[in-house]
Amino acid sequence: MCSDLPNNLPINLIFRCGNPQFWIFIDKKCNYINDCGDCSDEIGAYAECPPCEPEWWPCTPVLYNYCSCIPRYLCQNSQQDCLDWSDEYTCTRAS
Repeated sequence: MCSDLPNNLPINLIFRCGNPQFWIFIDKKCNYINDCGDCSDEIGAYAECPPCEPEWWPCTPVLYNYCSCIPRYLCQNSQQDCLDWSDEYTCTRAS
């Protein structure tokens, strides 16, 4: 069974990334982390993810491990984490 993953898994357990050669388990979809490598699991047309949750800040991240949100603990850390610098000037850390 393991030799032909993901084809041997039920379709509701996997998410096919933008590059069809790559796939992730469905629980990794919409977790705000770039698990597919191309953000198709977070902002792609097939992902259909909800907006950022309160402990995340919506922006276009500088770091490629995030797609459309960054964790609020990165806010006001004296490093640019969003392209527009909103993480340093607008965002506040969750309390």
